[in-house]
Amino acid sequence: MIHMLNIRLTSTNFILWRRQLLPLLEGQALYGHIDGLIITPPAKLPTADGSLMAPNPTFITWKQQDQRLVSLLQASLTEETLAEVLHFDTTQQIWTTLESLYGGDSKQREIGIRDQLLHLTKGSSTVREFSKTF
Repeated sequence: MIHMLNIRLTSTNFILWRRQLLPLLEGQALYGHIDGLIITPPAKLPTADGSLMAPNPTFITWKQQDQRLVSLLQASLTEETLAEVLHFDTTQQIWTTLESLYGGDSKQREIGIRDQLLHLTKGSSTVREFSKTF
């Protein structure tokens, strides 16, 4: 899936990066690892006699899938952004951290750009008026 990602996350492009990842994850039915809808199953289950704990095959499958997503996320980060999430183990932990680190800044930047566009002029025309001439 990594070949489908052409934008690597920096401190200034979170919205674009997120926009390329979400359809990919949703299309593969993997977004639940990010939003928590795919719940981490218990790692071990009691045996039939209840005396021991056995590995849970559902957990093993979940862990494999989550680690593939961790690899995908890490491969889509620049070195600077990767350094911010190296100590996290799951997709949800990484995503939540990146969203809190860069999501707010991106939203503020988006609002700032919109505000700048509203106040731009070409001669005596606003951007909106000028763009209607095309």
